[in-house]
Amino acid sequence: MHIPERLFLALKTGRVVLFIGAGANYHCITNSGEKMPTGNRLAEMLSEKFQVRKANLAETAELVEASHNRPAMNTFIIEMMTGAIPSPGFSLISSFKWSGIFTTNYDLLVEDTYRLSSNVQSLKVYYSSTQQMDLGPNDVPLYKLHGCISRADTTEGRLVITPDDYADYRRNRARLFNRLADLLYDRPFLYLGYGRQDTNFRDILADVFEEMKGQVPEGFALFPGKLPEDDLVWRKKNITLIDGDVDEFLKEIDRRVPNRSVSHIQQYNFPILKQYEKISSDLLQELLSYFHLPIPKYGETSNPGKFYKGSEADWSDLFHKVDAERDVFDPMMINLIEDALSIEHQTTSYTLLAEAGSGKSTILRRMAFDLCHDFVQIVFWYRGDRRIRFETIESIYKETGSRIFIFVDRASKFLGNLESLRKDCTYAKVPLTLVIADRPNEWNYSGGGSFRYTRSWTLSRLSDNEIENIIVKLEKFNCLGNLSDLRKEDRIRRFKEYSDRQLLVALREATEGKKFDELVVDEYESIPDQEARQAYLHVCFMHSFGKGIRTSALARSLEINIVDIAPIFQDLDSLIDFKDDIVTARHAMIARIIFNSIAELTRIDILDQLIRRLDLGYISDNHIFRSLMSNEDLIDSLGGIETRRRLFDSLRIINPNEAYLDQHEARMEIRSIHEGGSLERAERLIRHALKQTNHNANSIRHTAGLLYKQRAVITTGYEKKANLSKAIQEFIELTKRAPQDDYVWVSLIETRVLLGNSNESQDEKLIEYTRAEADYQKALTNCGVTPHLYRAKGRIEAAIGHGEDAREFYKKAITGSAPPAELFSNYINWELRHKNIPAARDASASAIELYKSHPDIMVLHAKSMILGPGWTLPDVVPYLLEAQRIGAGYHKLESHFWHAVALWESGRYADAINEFKVTKELAFSMGRTDIKHIRYISGMNNLVHTNYSGSVIEKGPRNAWIICNPGGAKVFINPKQIPERLSSFSIKVGFNRLGPVAIVDNEIEEFNADSIV
Repeated sequence: MHIPERLFLALKTGRVVLFIGAGANYHCITNSGEKMPTGNRLAEMLSEKFQVRKANLAETAELVEASHNRPAMNTFIIEMMTGAIPSPGFSLISSFKWSGIFTTNYDLLVEDTYRLSSNVQSLKVYYSSTQQMDLGPNDVPLYKLHGCISRADTTEGRLVITPDDYADYRRNRARLFNRLADLLYDRPFLYLGYGRQDTNFRDILADVFEEMKGQVPEGFALFPGKLPEDDLVWRKKNITLIDGDVDEFLKEIDRRVPNRSVSHIQQYNFPILKQYEKISSDLLQELLSYFHLPIPKYGETSNPGKFYKGSEADWSDLFHKVDAERDVFDPMMINLIEDALSIEHQTTSYTLLAEAGSGKSTILRRMAFDLCHDFVQIVFWYRGDRRIRFETIESIYKETGSRIFIFVDRASKFLGNLESLRKDCTYAKVPLTLVIADRPNEWNYSGGGSFRYTRSWTLSRLSDNEIENIIVKLEKFNCLGNLSDLRKEDRIRRFKEYSDRQLLVALREATEGKKFDELVVDEYESIPDQEARQAYLHVCFMHSFGKGIRTSALARSLEINIVDIAPIFQDLDSLIDFKDDIVTARHAMIARIIFNSIAELTRIDILDQLIRRLDLGYISDNHIFRSLMSNEDLIDSLGGIETRRRLFDSLRIINPNEAYLDQHEARMEIRSIHEGGSLERAERLIRHALKQTNHNANSIRHTAGLLYKQRAVITTGYEKKANLSKAIQEFIELTKRAPQDDYVWVSLIETRVLLGNSNESQDEKLIEYTRAEADYQKALTNCGVTPHLYRAKGRIEAAIGHGEDAREFYKKAITGSAPPAELFSNYINWELRHKNIPAARDASASAIELYKSHPDIMVLHAKSMILGPGWTLPDVVPYLLEAQRIGAGYHKLESHFWHAVALWESGRYADAINEFKVTKELAFSMGRTDIKHIRYISGMNNLVHTNYSGSVIEKGPRNAWIICNPGGAKVFINPKQIPERLSSFSIKVGFNRLGPVAIVDNEIEEFNADSIV
């Protein structure tokens, strides 16, 4: 048997991708002692068993399914193949190291071989592309392309046997071929079991060649009895045929490839520090599939210029100390050092919460680096692409006897894993310290408020000391830019002008002299190569919604071969970061600016293209999918309701059975009720989601409660009460299922308050308020005190008329570490309703310190200024412009409206009218149904409504227009309000989302502060 030497070389290094066809089982036997059937033999057996006409396997199976049923056919195949015995030659498969194994066979021979025989790798089996990938350094994946007898009656493992199955299976397992193409672009493949009647091999090759855009990987195929003309045919496909039997071949390579046990990595691309030398080679290799060590790699160089423009600091940057020390560093490090010195076995956890671009990731990395190098601690930086196993952490402790420090950035994505790890280590007395960072809104949205931490910190405005430290670093690394010609004190003064913004924004604007958005868009538009520009656009889109994009997914989205991506990366070197096969923009803020700069229709077209390339088996892709599905701010920023629906349609293509996709689309419909959202559509989606989960998913049932609650908002009388009662019943049931979920209790309490408010009878009101108070007490017993429960208690107090008590509870809700932005909004709006402008201003100023890039907080701060006395345009316009830049949907609309009001009240009437035109266009594009509601009356900030005079210029039966003075602006007036026989008359001016409106005294009396909020 002639076997090419290059195949032996590939087998020795473990870089071969193995295919197993039906012919590979030729010497294996069934549990009844017969040979494992080929496709033709299986067709005969089905024909005999079920008394149908014999044809090829697919047609015969179709006849069996039609004349009998699918379960009966599955049962026959399962019983026949279960317990099959691998041949001696076949059993040798597990003694080789493979890059991956693919099979079209239904049986369990490969699994049994790895279970029963000695093996050099651990086998992990994948039946569909939706299964989560979790491969360690010594794992080999087995992909069952045509299903498996162990899961024949499930969607993921359904046997591909009838013509309809073949038509459907590409949809369910299509991305397995993407993984195959990814493996083959730099590895050869070996096909065992090919025969002239084997169409599977040809079909698979055709799929792979199509996926690889014409690149033909080198391959080898066993072909017993091959002829010279066969060589000619397959040589053109870059495949070498080997004439031989499978068992003989495997025995031959077993003889000629000795010493093939897995060689543990002894030479790392970084120096091993002494604290890690205690960890065995096997365990350290396993750990490196979970974590990075905070150690610079050999040959890694620092790039300060790229770091100061937004790139993540790598370990070499930290080694060269390019980062400036922050005030929060010392108090956090003191806690970590105390943990390191402690002889206690307690588990501790520390959180650092701050907005994107504030520098929290760099602080986290600096702590990890210093703890490792200066204090010789065992420190790991979580990569985020595998779930951390407690057993792995326990093994580290058993081998080292030392405390383990794990640092996690963007921790909300891994909250469940971190919480279970914390609990397991506490119970087992494994000394673990978790140091985690995140953005406050994402942390709170993902349930971070319930995470038990030892201590928490937030980042606020840059201090004078921090600014001086930054200036020193910029000077040291020649990155001062526009600051270089200034004296030291002038540099500090200039930088202070930007210190109210995120650190990244301040750095770029202070050193480059342009607005951050302009700098980012200019970089994008300056990319000379069109293909590179398109690649950067795709990278930014995926980074906006997740961790970044895998190299192979990017190549597919660009419709190029993966080998052609390298020159594009070279063109984008200064704009992208590349780590662990994930490509990102330098920073998520930069990615979001590029995303927002693209037209709405183009955005959704690109997203649709990218979504179709996601492979949900990869954690990074799954995070993107979850973010696209559930990140409400990003979803609402896409554009109108139809654009958002199209997003969910695209997501449904790659994961049609995801119940929570229906739930989140329903949530989108509910919150978009004033923008064309449909509660009927939401109800259909919720019903479908509940059906898929057998009505057992708590979060979906909670959304059903929200639907009833929203229906109550738009109805009156008995129907309103009925909807609120239905919502209450849903929430009561959820409190029984999840008594420790404070959000469920909050929903129940606040809905009871709404029901009480809707009752006309004072007695009936008090009954509901009393029930709400009883539920609040139960919630405290089950959940303890939480910020959201404080808000719920505040609403009870407000409903029964205890205004000061309500205020105190609302204020308590925004105390503590990083309270959710929505609670700040609740409290600020409460104070605005009650005309307590100073309190609203103070609260909004505190909120901005924490949420520097939250459009709602920006608008509320500007609004709290506008609604009171003593402000000027420079006090409010920067916040409104920032909200317009970063906001979308409702927040963008609000920012333009209040900008227009501010301009009018400042006497810039023409500018105000132009801004109202923008407001009107946005309101119409969003399908808002509340555009005519008066939101503000001129002069109300000074408690005296401004008098204007009006002169009629146009009058019809339903609409009329006047010229308003002062200002000379054209203002709408109801014709019925025009006094008879007067050419000029006194008016007040109110504002809705269409612009200024002339109003009379009775309308002013009907106006209330709720209209403002």
